[in-house]
Amino acid sequence: MEKYFDYEGQITRSLQKATQQGRLLKRQTTRKHTGYGLSGRNQSRGVLRGEFLFGLWDFWLKDNTQVSRIFLFDDMPTMFIDPETAVFYIPVNDWSSGYNEIAYTDMLRYLKTSYSNMGRLKNNFIDELNKTIDRELPAITDLFERIQAEFDLVKPFSYKEAFELDNAMFQSLVFGTIDIASMISELGSKRIATAGKEVTHKQFDKAGNFLGYKDYHVVFETHIVSGSKLGLRESLYAVRCWCTTTESEHWLWIEQEYTQDPLTAIASTFRVHENVVPHIKELKRQGDILLVELDTEVDPAGDMVALSADQYFELLTAQS
Repeated sequence: MEKYFDYEGQITRSLQKATQQGRLLKRQTTRKHTGYGLSGRNQSRGVLRGEFLFGLWDFWLKDNTQVSRIFLFDDMPTMFIDPETAVFYIPVNDWSSGYNEIAYTDMLRYLKTSYSNMGRLKNNFIDELNKTIDRELPAITDLFERIQAEFDLVKPFSYKEAFELDNAMFQSLVFGTIDIASMISELGSKRIATAGKEVTHKQFDKAGNFLGYKDYHVVFETHIVSGSKLGLRESLYAVRCWCTTTESEHWLWIEQEYTQDPLTAIASTFRVHENVVPHIKELKRQGDILLVELDTEVDPAGDMVALSADQYFELLTAQS
């Protein structure tokens, strides 16, 4: 069977340099998932959304032990609930099969930050997961009831609290629910440098069918952001990416050394193993997630390096 090879690079996620290290993903063209550190037969009621597991899945390990997991998202990170204990787990990082437990209260506050009201929580989270569950799971039933009973009693994470979270993967998840543009506006920022770029990107429909190419004019601005409201003495730095064609924008945190060159700054938010660079065929980016298509299988090795601005924009074929 024909295979293609993907590589997920390192994305700088937070001001504490929470990052996801590069890893090689081998995927069949049939889109059958190879499992997250698990092997053997797979029976599921969950679904594959894109390349990610969602909902209740059963796995048989190499020793024929069966485990079950309820995967929470159709995107990274591969967070799940243990159906027997109703405990939440999140990956230690993107290149490890290990998981850390997330406290129930922290997860409840994340859900409040993400969904804001009971209607959204039930329709977009609880009901969607329940559709994949075909058996009695008392611990999960109790968990969902508890979440709904206590949802209005907790507060969402504030900007300051998000910065203070110790777990880097969970912190990046929380930041993903916060409107960074509003946050930076509230903290106060000053533009340092600006650069524009004409780009041509592939277009796809919801089914993944190629629709052709479209030209865009994208503007990148580097900013210095005040950290005083977060109790920080040092300043923070970010790059603002906005498209004059679609009027959409996205912010990413950067290091101070890249503030004078906005094009290099946006390229610096993505790092790969140095031996991968010569084999990159295409880059596809969605916010702070970037997938790399390689022309051959590579065993990632060496230092993590940033692409140059020229490499980044020449290889980038699609983004949203």
